[in-house]
Amino acid sequence: MKKEKLFGILSAMSVMTAALVGCSSGGDEIMLEHFVYNFSDPQQNAVMNSIDPVYKAADMSYNFNDGEGKQSVQNDQIDNAIQKGATMLVVGMADISSGQTVVDKAKNAGLPILFYNQQPNKDVIDSYENCWFVGSDARGGGLMQGEIAASTILKDFEKYDRNGNGTIEYVMIRSDLAHPEANGRTEASVTRTNELFAEAGMPALVQLGTDFLADDWSTNKGKDAMDTFLSSNPISDTDGVELVFCNNDGIAIGAMKSLQAFGWNNDGSKAVPIIGVDATAEAQTYIDEGQMLGSAGQDPEIIAEYVTNVALNVAHGKDPLEGTGYNFEPDSKNIFFPYAPYPADILD
Repeated sequence: MKKEKLFGILSAMSVMTAALVGCSSGGDEIMLEHFVYNFSDPQQNAVMNSIDPVYKAADMSYNFNDGEGKQSVQNDQIDNAIQKGATMLVVGMADISSGQTVVDKAKNAGLPILFYNQQPNKDVIDSYENCWFVGSDARGGGLMQGEIAASTILKDFEKYDRNGNGTIEYVMIRSDLAHPEANGRTEASVTRTNELFAEAGMPALVQLGTDFLADDWSTNKGKDAMDTFLSSNPISDTDGVELVFCNNDGIAIGAMKSLQAFGWNNDGSKAVPIIGVDATAEAQTYIDEGQMLGSAGQDPEIIAEYVTNVALNVAHGKDPLEGTGYNFEPDSKNIFFPYAPYPADILD
């Protein structure tokens, strides 16, 4: 698949999410209940809108459920779905720490369950034979962020080392402390950058402060975190933060907006490199305008393809991998999809 395809604008984004709740198609034998952790999350909304036409074309009934970012809401929705006769559960968890609770609900009801987006611990998935995960490697987004950072900075180290001290000083804005992908991205982004710097004979990154928390992955929390940093760490043409890693694009956009209030990252002429994850449509616009550097992409169409291929196999009583060309990761029931950089040529 060409890289350009990975980041095509989704025509399905125009589908109104409200119309997705309670929609159905086909016969009554299969009743698939799909749980989205929050419809208001741009990435998850885009994935849902890509999944919807595939479900609609299948011979089954289905519903999308909005967890509103609250595990208590999602737990109630799962209970209601089971009581109404669901035959298959597809779950993007609101709070991954409740994974075992959700698996137990499915197991007690004798229903297959496919997790996506947030990866439960291995022992949670292994506790039930009819449980699987489709998503990304917890470190994958961070590894790609590191590739983007190193590739860009090593092309013109002096430009990015604004204070001329021979090192690149960075800020990390991370999300949920209990979230495996937040932990993986936080660690891997820095580790991979440092590996590539070392190969080029350059010193490791230097962190400014400790990790800043935007615990709900949102733009508002990302801005608050960056505001907090900048309030005691002023930025100038010759001093201050030189690189910002963010666990997703929402947080990255918040960090960008904070820097804009200080006269930075407005038109690309004076910008701190900010790297996110997801390559959302909004982030792509800011990247194209030079207000963000790049993003480790998760194309909603590819996520939807993986989720629907596996979910429909399971819903129809087939092997999860039948006809897909996918593979389980070693010693697991995890199926991972790839990351790609945005812009596609940023690593060239």
